[in-house]
Amino acid sequence: MREDRKKKPTLIASFLAHSGAAALIAVLIMLLVAFFTADRIALEGALDALASDLDGVDTLEEFVSSFPGRGSRIVLDSEGFPISGVQSPGMGMGMMGYGMGYGNQSRITSSRSSAEEWAKSGEVVEKGRLDGYGDIPWVEGSTVWAAKYLKEQGQDPVILVTWRKASSVRTEGWALYVMGTAGIAVASALNMALAARVARRLSAGLSSVAESSRRIAAGDYGASFKPQEVEELDQIAKSLEGLAGDLSSRTEELKEEQERLARLEQSQKRFIADASHEIRAPLATIAITLDAWKDGLLTEEEKEDAVKHVRDEVARLGALAEQLLDLSRIESGRIQMDMRVLDVAEIVQDVVSSYHGRHGAEISLMIDGPPPKAIGDEQGLFRIVRNYLDNALRFAPKDGRVAVSITRKEGFAEVLVEDDGPGIPAEELEHVWDRFSRSEKQRSLGGSGTGLGLAIVKALADAMGAEVSIESAKGQGTKARVRLRAAGDC
Repeated sequence: MREDRKKKPTLIASFLAHSGAAALIAVLIMLLVAFFTADRIALEGALDALASDLDGVDTLEEFVSSFPGRGSRIVLDSEGFPISGVQSPGMGMGMMGYGMGYGNQSRITSSRSSAEEWAKSGEVVEKGRLDGYGDIPWVEGSTVWAAKYLKEQGQDPVILVTWRKASSVRTEGWALYVMGTAGIAVASALNMALAARVARRLSAGLSSVAESSRRIAAGDYGASFKPQEVEELDQIAKSLEGLAGDLSSRTEELKEEQERLARLEQSQKRFIADASHEIRAPLATIAITLDAWKDGLLTEEEKEDAVKHVRDEVARLGALAEQLLDLSRIESGRIQMDMRVLDVAEIVQDVVSSYHGRHGAEISLMIDGPPPKAIGDEQGLFRIVRNYLDNALRFAPKDGRVAVSITRKEGFAEVLVEDDGPGIPAEELEHVWDRFSRSEKQRSLGGSGTGLGLAIVKALADAMGAEVSIESAKGQGTKARVRLRAAGDC
């Protein structure tokens, strides 16, 4: 462990490694941004200069003779073709290879056979003034240009164009690029140096605090913390030192509480398991009914029954929530059961109908003879039968059957739930009534069972004075019974 700890990089090394890479990336990004910004500034400056020069020209003669000359020039006709000549008895001068002169009379001739029309000419004529970046037909490479539409009295309209190559503008602006790059590099270096200094101080302080914290974690609550230069670290150190003192004084108290908390935790776990099992069943019934409604499996008449079942389940869920608080009293016999004459067939029919629309094994109900009356608790009987059906449906094949029958035998009203599932091995059958029974866990497919269902059934039956039993063999299905005293024999 000590050798592995030494191999790990320190905070300062890790910080410098990661921040160095991040800083390099940041510098590269900043240099790119600075380059494009400086390039844009240089081109904008050249463009503004050309536009300003052109704005001061009011005649073709001024453009030819007295133009400041910051860029190259050309004259186009109103359709965007270069003018091959301007002739007159007056002076003569050349411009970009084109001969021009001025006098009392003038004549402008366009050469369209050997020249390319400028696509921007129409926009210049429309707006009167235009500038921008890009290519122009008579120049190789990208340019910055400015154009002006000039219409003099007695002469044909012309378009005056002046431009500069972007490459020459960038060459003149190299000093701006170099200064920006150097400034960013210097600032980045100073920032890294300052960050490294701060990181070293922070690393030393953290190492000291970490060492003292390790001693506290090992049980040495007398460990002290050195004063720290960094205010935040000093506050953390003082807080940890105070915590160590509190831990020392509370350790004995925690030891005394350990056994009591363990017992309480076990009790809470049992209560939560019971509550989960009992609350899940009515919620599942509601979900099944609503899914059947949503899937269009119910007729209008069945929908009315479904609403009643959902409402009944909601009501039972509220009642169960209250009864779950008394589960511990069920086994101790201190719970108050509502013992009265029950219509066993009606209660069982309510349970069976609550599974209407459920996919899986088919449920059948048979009543042998007149519907019997019995003495018991309505909610208790409902929960017993539902637990039986939940288990049967969980283990029966999807195309299997679950048969529910109601009979009266020897002074008892008996409800039998029979399935054709895998059955319960003989060696496990005697443990099915235990909480978290091994049989219950082994029969659970997909881990959905809690192992509490049959334990609750047994507790409810005992509280009502009823009898419950299970007959099963491996591979031969399961028969689950509940017998209540018939009302006629009270």
